[in-house]
Amino acid sequence: MRSTRVCGRSVFLTTLWCLQAWTSAVPDAGSAQVSTGKYKNKTAVDRVDVCTLNACEAYVRMRDDLAKAVQPINEKLRGGDGSSSAGDLGAVLESRLQRLDRRLRSVEQPVWTILPGNDRWKRCDHGPCKCRTETHSVSCWRKDFEEIPSNQIVPYDVNAIDLSTNRIMSLHKDTFKDLTNLTELDLTDNDIDYLPTAIFTALENLTKLKFHRNHLVEVPLLFQRNAKLQILDLSMNHIKQLPEELFRSTRNLLLLHVYGNGIEVLPKSIFKDLGRLEDLDLSANTLTELSSDVFQGVVSLKRLKLQENQLQQLPLGVFNDMEYLEILSLRNNHISFIRPGLFNNMRRLVQLDLTENWITLLNGNEFSDLVALNELHLGQNYLDFIPKKTFKNLAALEKLYLFSNNIQHLDADSFYGLNNLSSLFLNNNLLKVLEDKLFEPLRNLRKLHIDSNKFQFLPNDCFNHLPKLISLKLSKNPWHCDCAILYLARWLRANRQKVWDSNPTCRGPRDLGGKPVEDMTFEDLCDGQWASMVKLTPRVPIR
Repeated sequence: MRSTRVCGRSVFLTTLWCLQAWTSAVPDAGSAQVSTGKYKNKTAVDRVDVCTLNACEAYVRMRDDLAKAVQPINEKLRGGDGSSSAGDLGAVLESRLQRLDRRLRSVEQPVWTILPGNDRWKRCDHGPCKCRTETHSVSCWRKDFEEIPSNQIVPYDVNAIDLSTNRIMSLHKDTFKDLTNLTELDLTDNDIDYLPTAIFTALENLTKLKFHRNHLVEVPLLFQRNAKLQILDLSMNHIKQLPEELFRSTRNLLLLHVYGNGIEVLPKSIFKDLGRLEDLDLSANTLTELSSDVFQGVVSLKRLKLQENQLQQLPLGVFNDMEYLEILSLRNNHISFIRPGLFNNMRRLVQLDLTENWITLLNGNEFSDLVALNELHLGQNYLDFIPKKTFKNLAALEKLYLFSNNIQHLDADSFYGLNNLSSLFLNNNLLKVLEDKLFEPLRNLRKLHIDSNKFQFLPNDCFNHLPKLISLKLSKNPWHCDCAILYLARWLRANRQKVWDSNPTCRGPRDLGGKPVEDMTFEDLCDGQWASMVKLTPRVPIR
């Protein structure tokens, strides 16, 4: 543990002292049964007069925490539930000691001088940070600071402070005291693991706060006085819980990012006051479920990211207030089905990403109300069939991703209504045959991927319905080079510039194996004998 001076004593010694007080009040969990009266009403705080350390304000708060921590431990040791163990108690003690250490380090941190006067910006330049009078900003970016530089003068009317990309571990509660003009604060890429509750109290005009990539474990009610806050980034920390009241005073938030934490549960009404919020990123957490009213009140939301969680299902009504939502990402979850009506009120949704879930079945009505949808991502699921007219109302759809599923069959009307589709990705499936008129609705298709399937041949004229096609992938299919593939061979010779990646090759039969399909002629494929050039039957049955 780092030895930092705190009120004349080091954190290390102080922590040992508190531990000694605790252990004198809390016997070893492995000892014999403790009598119910011997340790009654005894706590570590009874043995430590914390105010003798001359940091009364911090330690009075610690006193309450210590008392709360020791009480349940004592109750367990008295046999309250018979489940206590030395390991459990050790974990509790370690957690409390870590929290104590974080608070003590915060109390000891230096603060810089906030300066009025006409020469304030000139004196600001004498410190280690860069001061810009014209923008009223102070930049301490990438200075390798471990703490706030005490020799830095900060003008009282500073508008922006950049402390990003340093090694700061703690901040004193008065670090930003009296900086009422501050509108932007960047603490990105530091090692901060604790924030005093009152640290942002003076920043009544703060509109942008970035706390990305730190080590924050818990978030107290930090933003009670920051009513003008519009951008808040708490992403890439170690936060497991968000207090239900955390955003009650931040009604002007437009962007909120808390991705890359360990959040397991969202309180039901946590976002209810964020009626102006437009961008919410909750991705890369450990959410397993959402309550149906968790997003109630976020009526202006345009972008919602929930990817890389562990969501198993989505309750009806969860998106009811999202009339203006444009982008919804649910990629990389455990969603196995989509309830009909889930997207009923999302008529402005432009992009829906359901990639890498566990979806096995579509009933054909899931996307009926998404009339503005431009991109639909359904790749890397477990679909084996696309019902006819599943996308019938998606006239605005331009990109459809169905790659890496288990699709074995497509109905002739599977793509009905997709008149504006420009990109279709069917690669890495189990398709063997295509219906003759499958691509007929796709008059505007420009990019088609059907590589890595089980195709041995394609129906005659299947690409004739795609007058705008400019990019086609056909490789990694078991093309069987007999009469049935004559159409594809001729089409490839006439459209070499449209085929990219690698050219398709014959899987067989016999000595034709490995040869490019486009090199195959009528004589090669049909022996120049009886075959009709209009409709040819393959030599081998399709299995």
